[in-house]
Amino acid sequence: MRIIDADGHVSEQSWMDEIKHYMPGGNSNSNVFPRLDHLHQFFLRPGVPPEAGRRVGPDEWIEFLDDAGIEWTVLYPTAGLAVGRIASEDFAVAACRAYNDWLYNRFLRVSPRLKGMALIPVQDVPMAVAELRRAVAELGMSGAMLPSNGEGLRAHLGSKLYWPLYEEAERLGCSLAVHGG
Repeated sequence: MRIIDADGHVSEQSWMDEIKHYMPGGNSNSNVFPRLDHLHQFFLRPGVPPEAGRRVGPDEWIEFLDDAGIEWTVLYPTAGLAVGRIASEDFAVAACRAYNDWLYNRFLRVSPRLKGMALIPVQDVPMAVAELRRAVAELGMSGAMLPSNGEGLRAHLGSKLYWPLYEEAERLGCSLAVHGG
């Protein structure tokens, strides 16, 4: 029997200084992602900031997969779940691209057992289509995560506004997953 972890998470808060290096000039001193909502921020460890956790990299992930008998995992963001809260289209584009480049270079290049779900800037649908194409075709990601809420969403996810994104996912044969945060 094959066992697949379809919802692994990277804790990018502990890697944020590294992710900031992928941001375009002038943005490397700011936070890449806003805080998660009040329901998710400290859910598992009340009062303990997420950056206080152990830094888990690709080696630790592979060790976990081996110990648990899991064939491979699909890695999702954690802090990046808040991507829908970014109001600026340009900043959302830069943050998604930076995260995707970081995830590819830090995790996905290490092992084919680590697969990624890209972040795409739904704030700008044509750029989201382009980033989905880049993430899947160039970086080998399994698909992309759609935020379930946030100021950056211009309409509900069933709106015709997002149909070009769904059409591109169909052309690419990749998945899109709605994830809370």
